[in-house]
Amino acid sequence: MSRTPQTLLAITASLVPLALAAGCGSDHKSATPASTAAAAKPGTASLYGTYERDVTKADIERTDKTRSEAGPNQEKPKPDHSVLTIAQGDPQSTITATGSDGFTVAMDMDATASGKLDLPTYVDPGKGAFCGPEIPEPATYSWRLKGRTLVLKAKNDPCADRDSTLTGKWTRR
Repeated sequence: MSRTPQTLLAITASLVPLALAAGCGSDHKSATPASTAAAAKPGTASLYGTYERDVTKADIERTDKTRSEAGPNQEKPKPDHSVLTIAQGDPQSTITATGSDGFTVAMDMDATASGKLDLPTYVDPGKGAFCGPEIPEPATYSWRLKGRTLVLKAKNDPCADRDSTLTGKWTRR
């Protein structure tokens, strides 16, 4: 198929902005890393950080009625000291729970200023998940931050292990 000079000029003119955009940031070192460049949703910036709490026997027993350990390699959680890291991402923020044994579960998250916390999917269920594949991944929590204390409460969570780990008062490190 042949092209006229006018057609080639029009194609070239339309590609120049794309070439300039592609070159942006290619070798230039920015003072702000990309992972921190994204702005938090209004009213949620204070949520990001690292927290800790002791998951108690009472926390675990509270969810016994809804617990299913039918999946592969599933077992009832044990009381433990847990660390919760809520990290702002670009494009996706995450919430990561780590036990004293180093076992880590990370989930994508979306928080709103009105105190809603959606957990739609695991970051890598092959590396860590609260519940097996027979339990739906998505969950919804409420969150409230007062001073250094973050309170999480399950609103809709079919996974008892996640509920017993996340629901409670967390203290900012």
